Amino acid sequence: MHNLIEVQGLDVGYELPILRQLSFSIARSEMLVVLGTNGVGKSTLMKTLLGLLPKKNGLMKISCQKIALMPQLQMIQHQLPMTVHDFLNLFIWLSPQWYENVINKLELIEFMNIPIKSLSCGMWQRVNLAQALAEQPELVFLDEPTQGLDVQWQIKFYEFISAYAAEYQAGVCCIAHDTLAISRYAHKVLCLDHQPAHDEIIQQRTAEEAFVIYQHNHHQCGGCL
Repeated sequence: MHNLIEVQGLDVGYELPILRQLSFSIARSEMLVVLGTNGVGKSTLMKTLLGLLPKKNGLMKISCQKIALMPQLQMIQHQLPMTVHDFLNLFIWLSPQWYENVINKLELIEFMNIPIKSLSCGMWQRVNLAQALAEQPELVFLDEPTQGLDVQWQIKFYEFISAYAAEYQAGVCCIAHDTLAISRYAHKVLCLDHQPAHDEIIQQRTAEEAFVIYQHNHHQCGGCL
């Protein structure tokens, strides 16, 4: 199976490493969920994989050209004087037929003429996902993508992105806190809350292993994840 990302012994951080000895891979049609408490370094890892931060040490190989990011929820829509249609029209020229398909599946049609500043957090997340998939990327990075979504739309979101990955043989790297992402949709999980010995590698786990760790940590710290 062709890996879109291969990482071995990776250290990431700023002046000093925040995370050390990370090893994992993402193949086509796979979803890797990055799991960890706030401040552990999840977003720092994602920025490094995207080339926005230099790595501190280790090996990192990305074998694709078309990469997309859906960033963590930011309420910038209040500063955008345009409708949903105007915003998405900035990207729709890339592939009109594909975009119509995405807009339909994300149930955005009836909201196209609504001012962006009027959108709820959950609706803005759906618009952001439509924008992120504009160029049919081979590799998609999602930073806490279900923030602001109710449970019904969390399920729809993960089902949509999983179907996209399978149909277009895309890889997905998803930062998440919720058990839904792990238990139903993840192929692999990178548990950053597991504190290794100095020379131990933090490796990806199966979804089943990660779910056990999640439940254990959730019980110990009263729901900190």
